[in-house]
Amino acid sequence: MFTQVPKVYIFCYIFHCLFKESVQFKALSPLFGFPEPPRFIKKLDSSRLVKQHDSTKYECKIGGSPEIKVTWYKGETEIHPSEKYRMSFVDSVAVIEMHNLSVEDSGDYTCEAQNPAGSVSTSTSLKVKGQNPSSFLVFLSV
Repeated sequence: MFTQVPKVYIFCYIFHCLFKESVQFKALSPLFGFPEPPRFIKKLDSSRLVKQHDSTKYECKIGGSPEIKVTWYKGETEIHPSEKYRMSFVDSVAVIEMHNLSVEDSGDYTCEAQNPAGSVSTSTSLKVKGQNPSSFLVFLSV
């Protein structure tokens, strides 16, 4: 014996199967409750050079549904909030602020966005320039 499936569910299933790659589907999928994988509306800026002890900020804008989880990495290591790193994700904009930078903070930084429908990432390079050693020379007179 078969149970009767409401017509609206059949329509939604057919709609999902036939049109999931169309522009209209991508616009309407949140209305029907279909998950939309994360996508970058604005990726991270390209590489950046800053001076030692300075601060910098990177941001990217992310679309998708349901709720997106954002994780930041330096190389392969996940970054956690601290005095050096402050992170936020508000109104679809992911931000990382980096303070009191040192040469050791140079490297590749990645923002990863994920939800049950998928994940994407964008990366950038940061180069922190140390002080010129000649500026520290002290001349002694004998």
